[in-house]
Amino acid sequence: MDKDILIYVEDPGAANYVARLPAALAGHGLRTLLLAEGHAYPYLLQRGVQPDIVDSSIAASEILDQLKPRLVVVGTSENPDTFGFKLVQSAHAMGIKTLGVVNAFGNADYRFRGQTDNSLAYAPEWLAVPDRWTKEAFISQGYSPDHVTVCGHLHYDYVLDTRERLDRENRRKLRRKMFPANQKDAPVVVFVSEISTGLNPGKYSRTPDYTLQGRGKLTGRTEIVLE
Repeated sequence: MDKDILIYVEDPGAANYVARLPAALAGHGLRTLLLAEGHAYPYLLQRGVQPDIVDSSIAASEILDQLKPRLVVVGTSENPDTFGFKLVQSAHAMGIKTLGVVNAFGNADYRFRGQTDNSLAYAPEWLAVPDRWTKEAFISQGYSPDHVTVCGHLHYDYVLDTRERLDRENRRKLRRKMFPANQKDAPVVVFVSEISTGLNPGKYSRTPDYTLQGRGKLTGRTEIVLE
């Protein structure tokens, strides 16, 4: 059951980052196991990716001992007690290389904090980030610049591929397929919102640089978006 690479994700954002990774690595002859739990598991299924689910009765060290990976890859999570931290700790103790994949710029000081006051308490040895802003955010937290790699975001490639595919389809036929009851081509209104809380609740309230206004009286971003 030996694997070259073990990947673990818990949140959809992290799942987006790694969804296409096992197939890409397989193309290079690498044996990969993708473990998921929480919201990441059903999300990956919707993406057509079949992850293995985490058995909570097995310790992180047991999983690593069974799989004997050369590298452990973990996505970040809003959960301060994520199983990913246990994998990182066990991997460090067993001399296995660790890589953290960070899907976006925000909350760099909370991604590897856990329940501690140290923003890098559970940080892996290496980080893969989508852009230079994310890299600079982790460097400002004290992470070694030589151990952060800017490598883009595989989900961006997925979105671009999807756009190219949809561009080849007839717009009217696509609209009929998506909204079969809308035979009169009435306007379709899509409501988009944000979650209301997170690791840093202050970021979910109006700030001076926030561009959406709503009706001008509310401070919560979710409520502003709905207005």
